[in-house]
Amino acid sequence: MASPAVDSTVGCEQVVLRGGPGAEDGFRILLDAVAVPGRRHIAAGAARTHDRSWPYFRNAGVAVRGGSQSVVVEVPEGWRDRVAVSWGGSPPSSSVHFAACAGRPGRAWNSYSGGIHLRFAADCVPLYVRVGGRSTTIRVGVGRPCGG
Repeated sequence: MASPAVDSTVGCEQVVLRGGPGAEDGFRILLDAVAVPGRRHIAAGAARTHDRSWPYFRNAGVAVRGGSQSVVVEVPEGWRDRVAVSWGGSPPSSSVHFAACAGRPGRAWNSYSGGIHLRFAADCVPLYVRVGGRSTTIRVGVGRPCGG
């Protein structure tokens, strides 16, 4: 099986929507700069694809606060044989780097389409999110809940 690309960079020209972070719709705000889908958004299983390397995909858009430092979303090393991520038209990768895009801090959020590529239809996926010198790890249940 092919390994994911190591890193992809997504530029500001890949923004598909500018607006709010979606917190009112259940998106989780991380490090005051990144909005990721909440539990109800991606609880359904991943869709079957025609990609032999990544036979399942779950759409899971992400938003970055305008004016934020650059953002990196990364699959932990031990998971890279079963999970990859892609946003903004990038190929499946072990990490996606979002360039810092202009915007009035605290106002507009820049949204990117994409999501999570999987070897199996369901998993509890850990993702490492870094904004400048701050970071956090989240678990995203795709097709099944994560414990606790």
